[in-house]
Amino acid sequence: DVYKRQGVPLLWQGQELGEIYGKHDDGGSRVLAARPLHWNYFYEPGGRTLVRLYRRLGQLRKSLQALRSRNAWFHFDRSHLDRGLLAYERNPDDSTGPAVMVLLNFGEYEGELRVPFPRPGRWSEQLNHGDVSAAETVDLPPGQVEATVRIPSNYGKIFVSK
Repeated sequence: DVYKRQGVPLLWQGQELGEIYGKHDDGGSRVLAARPLHWNYFYEPGGRTLVRLYRRLGQLRKSLQALRSRNAWFHFDRSHLDRGLLAYERNPDDSTGPAVMVLLNFGEYEGELRVPFPRPGRWSEQLNHGDVSAAETVDLPPGQVEATVRIPSNYGKIFVSK
């Protein structure tokens, strides 16, 4: 059902390969100006890294019902928008499925957030900066749901409950 989706996943003309196009000021050319995709970026390190990240995000969305549900909670009180740091959680429609905690850093410096995870237990980070051997976990014993997490600049972390 289209109306049950949370936002529209969208990459705009070339962003999937890290292209940045300037915008025209006038309306018609702003929308209709040609912005050809430079497919050669696909084979360069930066392009391959972005494509790998988007593929991973697509895999996570497909495999985790929480990322397709409407059960989202933005932790405004724990985010630091002035530094580009934000946290939100996504919960599945079925409360027995894995929950997801998303931490994003839009800033140019590494940041840190103390966030309340939806439940205690083991949480595994899923992006790992592309390095599976660098898997990070957060273990929260019963009765504890808060943890402090460092987030790299211009990146994010996605933790999934076990």
